[in-house]
Amino acid sequence: MGATLWMVLTVAGFGLLRAMDYTTHPLLDALLVRAAAFSFVGAGLIGASGWLGTTIAATVSWANGVGASVGSAAFGTGAVWIAWLVMAVAWVLTILPETWFDAPIPDWLSVAGLVLPALAASIPGPLGQGLRSAISAAGHVMITGASRAVGL
Repeated sequence: MGATLWMVLTVAGFGLLRAMDYTTHPLLDALLVRAAAFSFVGAGLIGASGWLGTTIAATVSWANGVGASVGSAAFGTGAVWIAWLVMAVAWVLTILPETWFDAPIPDWLSVAGLVLPALAASIPGPLGQGLRSAISAAGHVMITGASRAVGL
């Protein structure tokens, strides 16, 4: 059931991003990119299974290890969670109105939701807890909606 729901949410996320190519209304584009971001983070909360899930988990583990090694060598600390914090904040920016910023936020950033829940788990403190709560809430909205839509 989890693998099916992961696939539904992932395909829905890419489908929503693709649908933006066929819309002309900025409000509809804004809704589509936010729905895609929620869909991707919902899939990230579930996690892929099988060889794909194993590959993603290994890649995340590798990125954490390499990031910690590079950080230790360059800065004297292996605090790779700082990179994940930047990524989590950037993902949160994709769901905020673009009119709040001077530059457009890239729509492809929403795809980071596929790995964001796993990476955000290492962000310490109240800020990390707040980001994890926001990410989890957004993902569970889509998980619930998708599971009801397909009868899982």
